[in-house]
Amino acid sequence: SAGWTHLELRVIKPKGKPVPITATGYLSHFLDEDELEAAGGPVAFFRVWLDREADSKAYRKALARWQQLDLFA
Repeated sequence: SAGWTHLELRVIKPKGKPVPITATGYLSHFLDEDELEAAGGPVAFFRVWLDREADSKAYRKALARWQQLDLFA
């Protein structure tokens, strides 16, 4: 659609590592082209979003579990 951008985020390596903005390692996101440009492009847009969410309790817990290689998951 005119004026819109579709971004996809896929975690390739290491497989299964938690990401602050997706529990599955995949994210599909639509936003206005002007918003993406104002953010500095797709890399800058995702970097700010990831940094903002990286301090969440849920993400820290998921990361700790992944680092411990939970045998019962």
